[in-house]
Amino acid sequence: MKVEVFDDKFSLGHLVIGALALHYPYIAPFFILYEIIEFGYKRKKKGRRGETIEHFIGDLIEFLIGIGFGFIVTQLPTNLPFVKDLLRWIGYGI
Repeated sequence: MKVEVFDDKFSLGHLVIGALALHYPYIAPFFILYEIIEFGYKRKKKGRRGETIEHFIGDLIEFLIGIGFGFIVTQLPTNLPFVKDLLRWIGYGI
């Protein structure tokens, strides 16, 4: 089995939702439920490219990578000068 990660245009969305789920944990069950429903619905469709188990697992991995990336970003030490400059540059102005 070859898991498909970052295979469609919604992959970036999975990352962002994963990062948001770090601060808003109630997002995670809704995302997982959505993915299960999407998998079941697209799997049954005939004539179109259906959702495979590889894509489903890949979407969950993208979500988990988003959680990990969000965690790493929140753990940056904000007292370092280059981190302060970076945060000021992206608009957080510490």
